[in-house]
Amino acid sequence: IIAIADAYEAMSSDRPYRKALPPEQVMEELINNEGTQFDPELLKVFVEKVIKTKIAEA
Repeated sequence: IIAIADAYEAMSSDRPYRKALPPEQVMEELINNEGTQFDPELLKVFVEKVIKTKIAEA
C-alpha cells in the first residue's frame, strides 16, 4: 500500500526538475508495474478509489 501511495505521490506532484504528471499518465505508469512492483489487487483498489475519483473531479 505504501509503495503504491509513494509512487503515486512522486509522479503526481511537481518536483524541482519536472512538472507533475496528469492523473491518466500516473495511472498508466502504475498499471505498467502491476504484478511486478505493485500487488495487483491493491493497485486495482487504489486506481478505482483514488485515481479515477481524481480524474472525475477534474
